Parts: sequence; structure tokens; C-alpha cells
Amino acid sequence: MEDQSVSALCQRSLKNCGPLAAVLAVDPEPSLSFLLLLFLWLFFWEIGGQNIPNDWAEIEEDRQLHARTILVQYGAEKAVRIIILSLAFAVGLSLFVLGMGVRPFPIPYIVGFVLVALGLLLLPAFRLYKTRERADALTLFRKASYYPLACLILVTISILTGHY
Repeated sequence: MEDQSVSALCQRSLKNCGPLAAVLAVDPEPSLSFLLLLFLWLFFWEIGGQNIPNDWAEIEEDRQLHARTILVQYGAEKAVRIIILSLAFAVGLSLFVLGMGVRPFPIPYIVGFVLVALGLLLLPAFRLYKTRERADALTLFRKASYYPLACLILVTISILTGHY
């Protein structure tokens, strides 16, 4: 059987190349550091907010199949620590990505990004850390699914209102 952890990580990495292609469609010569930060931001969001929390939905099946997911291999305590670290990296990287723009984002928008990350990523992750319950893992997954859209909305509003 294929190692599902490695396979999932490769799929996530490939999935994160879509936004990189979008950047290249708009800017044929983007900064390599910007592309790397963008990739890592989305990679850590995907691992901490999507991949590992979703493993809770099928943990019994994964155990029966001897799947080598992070949750099955390392247990709930380590898995949730990886989630929190991944999401903390994602939030930090998002602020670096925002700082790499042509102009700095106004403070109210940066506060907005932090509040979005807090509500959709960090608070649900800390709840999962406390409970280690399947329902809380799936709540994190669901809320984290809205994170990229919320970030896009903030960027769009800042552009349309002339603040960026």
C-alpha cells in the first residue's frame, strides 16, 4: 500500500501550485521569494487546516487499512500540535506575503487578516487541542475552508476602495 501521508503531502503541494500559476499569469517575472512565501503559506494552511483535521473523519477506516496518516501514526496529541504549528506558520507567512506588496497594506486590513485567521484557524485549532474530538476537527476543517476566500475578500475590498 502506498504511504498515504507522503501521497497526501505531494497532492497538497501540487494543489498549492494553482495560486502560483495565477501569479505568473498576472506577473511574468514575480519575485522568487514572494512565490516561495505564497506556496508555504498555502501549504501550511492546507496541512493544518485541511489535511490533518480531515483525517479525524475517517480515522477508524484509516486504522483498519493501516494507513500511515499523521493522526494514525502519531496520535491525536501530536497531530493537534502539528495542526497548531502549521496554522501559526500559515498566519505568520500571510503577514509576510502582505508585506511584500508594492505598498504596505493599511493597518485596518492587517488587523482584518489577523481576525480572520483567529476566527477561522487559530481558535478552532485551540478548541481541538483542548477536546481532541472529531466534531471539533471537522469544525476546524469547515472553517479553515473559508480562510482563503476571506483573505481574497479582504484584498479585493482594499483594492476596490483604493486603500491598496
